[in-house]
Amino acid sequence: MIIKLFCINGFTRNTLRNKLEEAIASNHLSCQVEEIHNCDDFTNEGIFSAPAIKIGDKVMLYDEHSPDEAVKKVINYLLTGCDGNLLVPVDFTFESIHALRYAILIASQLGKGITIAYIHQPIVYAVSYSTSYVDVIERSRKQLERLVTQARLEMNRSGNHIPVDMHFDIGEITSTLIRLVEDDKYDMIVMSSHAENTFLKRVLGSVSTLVGRLSPKPVIVVPPGVNLELPKKMVVGLTKELLNENAMKYLVDFASDQEVFVDFVFVTNDTSEFNMLKDSLTDHLLVHNKKFRKFSISSVPYTDDRIDEALIQYAFGTHAGMIAVTTHHRSFIESLGYRSVSKHILLKHVLPVMVLHSPHNAIPTMTDYLYDTIKEG
Repeated sequence: MIIKLFCINGFTRNTLRNKLEEAIASNHLSCQVEEIHNCDDFTNEGIFSAPAIKIGDKVMLYDEHSPDEAVKKVINYLLTGCDGNLLVPVDFTFESIHALRYAILIASQLGKGITIAYIHQPIVYAVSYSTSYVDVIERSRKQLERLVTQARLEMNRSGNHIPVDMHFDIGEITSTLIRLVEDDKYDMIVMSSHAENTFLKRVLGSVSTLVGRLSPKPVIVVPPGVNLELPKKMVVGLTKELLNENAMKYLVDFASDQEVFVDFVFVTNDTSEFNMLKDSLTDHLLVHNKKFRKFSISSVPYTDDRIDEALIQYAFGTHAGMIAVTTHHRSFIESLGYRSVSKHILLKHVLPVMVLHSPHNAIPTMTDYLYDTIKEG
């Protein structure tokens, strides 16, 4: 197999090539690294940003200051046949198993693996690990093992051979998941939401809502009852944050791999603002024009400051199968008085919601976790 390395900077190129060849040799892989330096060859190969690595049809962009991360991602792809795993937390309820089945559909289409995770949250008043408490933990671990085995068997029967592994952990669920997904092994979280929309949940927020807003990686929240089918159309809330290159690249890769029609919708009452953002989005999409052709850009008005309601109504009216929104974590001070559109959409439990994030998010502090937990709107 040929690994194509697209790079102009000689020092960066040599460093990455040496590290790649060492990792290939240590893992006993039959691969060769081919360097490509000519910009015309970049265009012919569909590369519009360098440095980059191409394996078959798979293109991986990387930070030239992080060659070790790039090598780790390449080796994982070569060993598993997939570029990163979907992290799927479960609590063994019907809703979480439904989200797992939805995640399997996505993983199959994207060529990714799945890690099924169970996070055991300790009882607040458990001062020590009693024998009965240890038994509870062990039963949960065995239940997770059975679920992973069952998932593998079901996929093998259907001819779907995506890799599946498991992760068992103990800790506070939200912070543990966020810490876990920071690992380069994971590209995205797919998780369930629960149907109840009680007063307590609106005030405290569900785990899926908090993870959706605080995770450094994309999150898909799957409500109970949605059809187990890939979306043919996505309604994407158009914001300035969406134009961030990482968010846009993930959205383009997701939509093009699944041949999803993307309807970019700017919820606004300001025509001039929409036109400016539309022009900026068009420029960004030109970079991806070889992969991403099925899209439209439109605007809808809103009333009573309910941008989330306008976006949801538009998605239903156009028969979309998924809503995508962009958010970034705000600090305690920045969040004062801020009304989160993404949070309110996640609380509606009407369609699968993809939450994209900026890579420049501030790292959430304990104060931010507590504030996000108790903050209302």
